[in-house]
Amino acid sequence: IRSEIKKTNSTGPHAGNIRIHRRRTSVRLEPKMWEALHTIAKKESRSIHDICSTIHDRKMEGVSFTSSVRTYILEYLCSPDKNVGT
Repeated sequence: IRSEIKKTNSTGPHAGNIRIHRRRTSVRLEPKMWEALHTIAKKESRSIHDICSTIHDRKMEGVSFTSSVRTYILEYLCSPDKNVGT
């Protein structure tokens, strides 16, 4: 399931609706971050909602959810055992 993305411009953050444990919320991410999140979800055979629920459950107190999503994407893509794109 793709999130609903409201485009405001081509490079800035776009709001997208996701579910965290059945609770709907919105997240603002750059288009490339949305693309990476969908790529990761496909590779892991999970929905972006499931991944975001996991990120939410594991995020450190005081750290924003959006920042946690960006960190997760970066760590996933930089992990040597995750061959995204292959």
